[in-house]
Amino acid sequence: MIILIKNEIMNAAEKVGAHISLLDNKKAIQIYERLAEKYTNNKNTRWIWENISQENSESIHDSAAWRWLDDFIKEKSTFLLFHEIGEQKLVSGFEFYNGIDLVSVLAESFNFEFYLTNESINYFICHNHHDVLIAAGEAKEWLQSKINQI
Repeated sequence: MIILIKNEIMNAAEKVGAHISLLDNKKAIQIYERLAEKYTNNKNTRWIWENISQENSESIHDSAAWRWLDDFIKEKSTFLLFHEIGEQKLVSGFEFYNGIDLVSVLAESFNFEFYLTNESINYFICHNHHDVLIAAGEAKEWLQSKINQI
């Protein structure tokens, strides 16, 4: 099993002094399934972003749009979920306790596809391998506002 992304995040967090918590795989999978079920009506969806409805989401093709995430997350807790490289069925994740730490860790990491949500699954954010930032739920209006500011 390849665990590149998990190690990358842990190393980046240590480098920037970010406080994060590794989710056990069972919890990461449960959050991912709840996220998929809420935003695609199919908890077994492999790639949520491919199945989310366009009318219920907003998106922008911008390789640096993930840098805006601290503006949405602020001082709230968020779950960062991802599929390990070469392990499409393995969902891993971390809990971040604020947006500044999240963006700092992402800036120190190689580019990878990730999902963000909270405990209540009130929002869906994805930055995919096509450099598209996608937002739904409570994050949809936020992303629309960011796009309108460009």
